[in-house]
This record gives sequence, C-alpha cells and structure tokens, in this order.
Amino acid sequence: MSRVWVRAHVVRVTNGRTAVAKLRDQFRKLFKGLALAGGFVSALTAIGIAALNYRSFDTADTFTSYTYSAVGTGLKVRTVGAWSQSGRISIAVSNHGYIQQFIPAPLPADGYHYSSQPAYIPVALMNKGAWLGFMWFWNSSMTPIGGKNMQTYSLQVFAPHWFYGCLLSIPSILWLFSAIRKRRTVRRALSQLCVHCGYDLRASPERCPECGRAREPVPPSTPVPISA
Repeated sequence: MSRVWVRAHVVRVTNGRTAVAKLRDQFRKLFKGLALAGGFVSALTAIGIAALNYRSFDTADTFTSYTYSAVGTGLKVRTVGAWSQSGRISIAVSNHGYIQQFIPAPLPADGYHYSSQPAYIPVALMNKGAWLGFMWFWNSSMTPIGGKNMQTYSLQVFAPHWFYGCLLSIPSILWLFSAIRKRRTVRRALSQLCVHCGYDLRASPERCPECGRAREPVPPSTPVPISA
C-alpha cells in the first residue's frame, strides 16, 4: 500500500513539474511574441516620426484635446495638445479660465481635434534660444474666475523629431540585440565553443577553462549537425 502511495505521489509531482514547465514555456512564447510585436511597432513609429519630420518644414500638424468645466459664473478650459512644425514637436498643457463676459466665441468642441496648415514659424526662429533643439516655457498665476481664485498655468516643451524617433526605437533596438545575442549563442554552442567567451570546449566538455562557467547545452529546437 505504501509503495502504491509513493508511486502515485511521484506521478503527481512529475505531472506538476511538467505542467509548470509547460506554463513557463507558454509565458516565454508569449513574452517573445510581445517583444517581437513591440519591436515591430516601435520601428514603424520611428519611421513615422521621420516622415513627420520631413513634412514639418512645409506643414504644421496639430493634435489638441479640449475639456470644459464651469467655475461659478466663469469657464475653465483645460487644453492638452501636440504640434509638429519646423523640425520640432511641441507638447503643451494649459489650464485657463474665462470670465463670463470675456468667453471667446466660438469655442472648439469638447474632445479631440486635428488640424493642419502651412508652417508659419521659420526654422531660425524655432532655433532661437534652444539648446540642441530643446526648449520649454512655463507660466503660472492665480486668476479670479467666477468669484473663485483659480490657478492658471501653461507648460510647453519643444524637442526635435530625432529625439522622439530615438526614444521610440529603443524597443526595436533591444529586440535586435537580443536576436543577435541568441543567434551568436546558438552558433557557438553548435561549434562546441563557450557561449560566454567563445573558448574552444572540445577538450573540456563540462566547464570552460577560460571563464570557469559550466557548458550550456544546445537549445532543443536547434538542429545539431551530424558528424561523420
């Protein structure tokens, strides 16, 4: 009876380990798929940023979001937007208030808006006061709106297109380095070399005498050449 219980226990443990290994493999495949998709999307986005940079010297593209809320008898307007022009991308966040009799009309509709027009700021003016194409403005004050004191502010950050292109291409660069490293590891393992330092392991099948690390087996999905 005890032998049967031991066998059953060993089977359960083995099945449990197999299930954990399968789950681990599924997570690895999912992570690899997400990494591949992220690298592909980031590469496409970087290409889009490059195209937007080329377009920005002729056309100014603006993406803006407006949110309105009443403050007493006044109106609070929160604006979040980005525009591309003359080799720069500007991201702006502002919070303004208007007294009832000074509310401009017509106001843009609540929500997201896109507009384009010919570029109206010369490149020389955009470069004035900028450091490597970077520049920012900040303004804040307390304004009485609708019988209440409301903090109004405006933040605008300028950065060149190449900065956003480099930033968005980081996932694709990391994926490329990972693929190159994996290919190098497989090639070294198939050539009976240490996958860490490249030392010849034909005379040392268990451990590398150069770096001291244990020899790693060839990945199971990799075809191993048959020697004559």
